[in-house]
Amino acid sequence: MKQVFKGLFFSFLYIIGLNAIIAQPSKYYGTSGAVESSSVGIQVGSGVILGDVTYSPLVQGGIYYQRHLKKWLAGRIGLSYGLYRGADTDRTGAIEPNNALNGGIDPSVNYLNVGFVYQNYQTNIIHLDVGLKLNLIQMLSPKYDRPFSVYITGNTGFLKYATKTDALDASGNIYPYQTIMSNNPSEIKKALSEMRDKKYESFAEFDKTNHILLNGGVGLRYKIGEKTAAGIESQLIYLQDDLLDGQRWKSNTELSLNPDIILNTGLFFEYLF
Repeated sequence: MKQVFKGLFFSFLYIIGLNAIIAQPSKYYGTSGAVESSSVGIQVGSGVILGDVTYSPLVQGGIYYQRHLKKWLAGRIGLSYGLYRGADTDRTGAIEPNNALNGGIDPSVNYLNVGFVYQNYQTNIIHLDVGLKLNLIQMLSPKYDRPFSVYITGNTGFLKYATKTDALDASGNIYPYQTIMSNNPSEIKKALSEMRDKKYESFAEFDKTNHILLNGGVGLRYKIGEKTAAGIESQLIYLQDDLLDGQRWKSNTELSLNPDIILNTGLFFEYLF
C-alpha cells in the first residue's frame, strides 16, 4: 500500500519539476486574480476498504466537473467507480450468524462442518457526489498568484456497491481450508492462492447496498498550462455500513463495532474552459 501511494506522490512531483523547468508559472495564473470559469477532470489511482478484512490495493477512478465560484472556491460534481479486494490469512470461526457462509444465501456455500474460513472479498463500488472545493492558500492569501494550490473537499452523494467472495472452487465445492496446517502467514497466503480459483462467484453477507455517503478529501494541484492542470488527491468516504468487505462478525455472538471506510488516492488531469 505504501509503495502505491509513494509512486503516485512522486509522479506528481515529477510533473511539477518538469513544468518548473520549461514553463513560466506567472504566465498561467497571472497577477490579476482572475477566476477560472469551469473545468472537467479525470482521476485514476488506487483504493482500499479499511474494514475487518486485510485489504489489497486495486484500481479506482472517476470523472468530475467543477464550476469555479471564486478564486478559492468551486462547486463540484463527480462520478467514480472502484474495484476493491481483500483476503485474510487469519481464520474466522464466525460461521453460524453469517448467512453467506452457513448456507443461508446459497445452500452450496456452507462451512458449518469445516468450522472456520479465511475471509476474502471483491467489491464493486460506484458513487455520485456533489460538494465544494476550497483552495486553502488562495483563501488565506487573496493575492497569491502562483500555479500551485492545496485544497480540501467536502461532499455528499449516493453510493451503490456489490460484494462477492470466492467461496466455491471450479467444481462448485467449498474449499478444504482444514487441510492448511501451517500457522505462518506467508505459507497460508501461498496455500490459499493455490487453492482458490479467484472467481468471486458467491454473494457475501449484505444488508442495504444503497447509501448516502459523506466524502472528505485533500489534494495538491499544479496548473501546467493556460488550460490544463494536474495533481494528486486522497479521499475518505464514510457511510454507516460494516459490510463493504462482506464481514461484520468478530465471533458467533459479537458484531464488529466500526463501519468500513473507503480510502482512494489518485492522480488527476484537468482541462479548463
